[in-house]
Amino acid sequence: MVRFADVDDSRLMTRALGSYLRCLVAAPAYLAARGVPRIPDDLKAHACLLHKFPTSRKFERWPLGPEHAGIAAELPRTAVASTLDPLICMAEQGLGIAYLPDFAIARQLREGILVTVLDD
Repeated sequence: MVRFADVDDSRLMTRALGSYLRCLVAAPAYLAARGVPRIPDDLKAHACLLHKFPTSRKFERWPLGPEHAGIAAELPRTAVASTLDPLICMAEQGLGIAYLPDFAIARQLREGILVTVLDD
């Protein structure tokens, strides 16, 4: 089994297979229609495609920094999924901004289907 999280069960053995980055992404058409967010507070006016962990039922935190911690609770829940594939598809279709791992969207980034936002 491959997991992308810390293991709380001490009976399990773990080994790091690699590392990856996550980034906020959207389709260029979405950004052309809705505008490019310049600061984290701008996300409150955007369609946000959120990941909810199936086991804990908690939403994945977006990397907004401690000074913007309150914004995370105010993000519009335009769509919620417990797996990456629907979030990738919705982002590609221009339905909003998603927070996704770089390895899952490498082709889309390379081909310009998705672009990163709020890189800082």
